[in-house]
Amino acid sequence: MIGLLPEKFVKRAKLNSWFDNKSLDRYPLVNYYLGEKLKAWIKNLANPFEIPWIMSLYKGKLNFLENNLKDLESKITSPNLKKCFEELPLGAQDFDPIEMVKKIKSIKGEICICGYLKAKKGFKKVEKIKQYGDWKCDDKVVVSAKRKESISAPYEYVESVIKALAYVEENEIIRKYNKISLSKLDKLCYANSNLIYKYLRNYLVRDLQESDEKVMNGESWNETKTCSIDEKHTLKLEINVDSGSSYQIEITLYLDNTKNVEIKFGSRFSSSNIFGFITDKDAFFEGEKIEIKEYIENKIDEVCRKEKKPDILWIDVSLHPRYEETIKKESEQAYFRNIINSKENVEFKTILSFTIVFGEKPVILETG
Repeated sequence: MIGLLPEKFVKRAKLNSWFDNKSLDRYPLVNYYLGEKLKAWIKNLANPFEIPWIMSLYKGKLNFLENNLKDLESKITSPNLKKCFEELPLGAQDFDPIEMVKKIKSIKGEICICGYLKAKKGFKKVEKIKQYGDWKCDDKVVVSAKRKESISAPYEYVESVIKALAYVEENEIIRKYNKISLSKLDKLCYANSNLIYKYLRNYLVRDLQESDEKVMNGESWNETKTCSIDEKHTLKLEINVDSGSSYQIEITLYLDNTKNVEIKFGSRFSSSNIFGFITDKDAFFEGEKIEIKEYIENKIDEVCRKEKKPDILWIDVSLHPRYEETIKKESEQAYFRNIINSKENVEFKTILSFTIVFGEKPVILETG
């Protein structure tokens, strides 16, 4: 995806002090629901620009969020909306911004579920709660929401980390190599994803600067080395430089001796304000099989083991476009209905929704 960076960048020393209260005057609803959080994230996080909302605030382009909040107020009520955002932590220097982004995505999913409960399930009153579940309907029915991210989510998180580095004035090298290719991120476990983020935050600029010297000299160069990410983890990486290639700098990260992540950097775009990412998920065949049977069964079993169970377990699956045609097939919908109906002696109803990334109506399947 190609996007624009701001016209002016932030010095590293001012990453936590650039905010002006006037920045939120144009967005009264954003200020009301999220102002305290946004200010705290800017003040406390090591690089607050890893949160896309902060990027948009800095560029003065939060109108989309202001309009969304206005729409959501009318759909789920202001008290519910406020309770949803209360779940977002204020954060601290050692708090990972990517965890904040994940929480924001989760809340978006909960909000969509609330809207459906009111509009389609016939509940007159839907209230956000904290105990035993996420929503209470008509003061008696408790709905607990779970969410599975799209396979494109890991790529979005890495994009956020790299783009946040580009917002730092001193990191001109990031803006120079502004055509970036990402591969093999969707299979990473939680721990390995965190290692990737740490490498990018702490060592990517250094490695690009060293490689850039080779590119400027017209050299081809290859190096394999290790990088101490923290006290417990050392990362193996290979750097290839080819000044005549479309992607002049290629960095391969090796994890668990078998998995690897490829990040390629090229300087295609002439303007330093243009930033573009492509991934190995951008090209795909429609109608691929959705492999989440084990995930669904594990979530049902997880709730079954709880002492206090909800009345409804809602599992929301965010689908990559490659799966859109698959889930529209009656045979595939019957397959997933069988999965949620196959569990015996379950004391709650299960609703399974498949949310299309690009905005089509979700496919919703229920037990019974």
